[in-house]
Amino acid sequence: MELLTNERGTPPPPDLRQPRQPVSIELRHIRICIEVARHGAIRRAASSLNIDEAAVSRTIKNMEDTLGVSLFERYSGGIRITDAGRNFLADVQPAVETIRRATANAGAAGRGESGRLQLGVVWSAAAGPSHTLISDYRLALPAVALALTEDGSTELANALLDRSLDVALLVGDLFPRSLSHHPLWDERLHFAVSSAAPSPESPGWDLLASRPLLIATSEDSNMLQRLAYRDGGPRFQIELQDCSREGVLGLVAAGVGAAIVCESATLIPIPGVRFEPIDAPHGVCAVCAAWLPENDNPALRRFISLIKTRYPIQPRSAATGARPTSRPIDASGKQRPGRSP
Repeated sequence: MELLTNERGTPPPPDLRQPRQPVSIELRHIRICIEVARHGAIRRAASSLNIDEAAVSRTIKNMEDTLGVSLFERYSGGIRITDAGRNFLADVQPAVETIRRATANAGAAGRGESGRLQLGVVWSAAAGPSHTLISDYRLALPAVALALTEDGSTELANALLDRSLDVALLVGDLFPRSLSHHPLWDERLHFAVSSAAPSPESPGWDLLASRPLLIATSEDSNMLQRLAYRDGGPRFQIELQDCSREGVLGLVAAGVGAAIVCESATLIPIPGVRFEPIDAPHGVCAVCAAWLPENDNPALRRFISLIKTRYPIQPRSAATGARPTSRPIDASGKQRPGRSP
């Protein structure tokens, strides 16, 4: 390639008005300079960084050559930072701290120690084992933001599929096959009746033979009816209510009809409402956690790890191939001794 020359045959001087090429400096080199400035000695800086003194000296020289300015000056007593070096570190230290903090936050999110978990529940999480589970998760991972959604099992399952929820505590055993699930606990079902109603001697499914069953539109009435049919119970006189479960219990208190709730709900007193445990073999409802296996939220992975540790799947029976039945909870949120009927 022909070299351009001036009239005297020598190359023209460089155009000082042209911008310099961008300077490339590694973050680790800046950290070395910060340590040297902090200790005021190459030896102590090298010791704190656990690297050779020669590597520190070489890094400083390369930085100075790259920047075109002396960052440190050597004297008989050691090394000290120059005004230019002090200004340079004052400018870059906030960026270094931002990168450090961003790196730490990214690592915490990747380990599921921060972020956000969208959790769905069918029944209130104000008491019982669901409340205990959520509290334990919060205690273990306080930096994870928890968002709670209360709805019916069908609605929560759909929310899992469209990724608006990460995990849901569902009841029953009918879920989309695309969802992964893990069995948690069983809850004894209770009738909710008006406090003014007489107490039955044996509150079985027949209690609903002569009074309407009030159910919120979000609840699964088919599941409750199937449980009753397995025990030879009557066909329910269902009256759907377009309100919350608390609203249904308000109607129960007024004597409009009866409702069915899980044992966890009985831990919170409702004025004018009395809870009677359903005395029937199938008066128990299974609770499980469900999630979309493609969901790679690290906070979800930590939640799944917690439930699998807390509620390990029991091995199948060699004789029947079935797993032992889960035990219903008691009023304290713990499982009762003995097998459920």
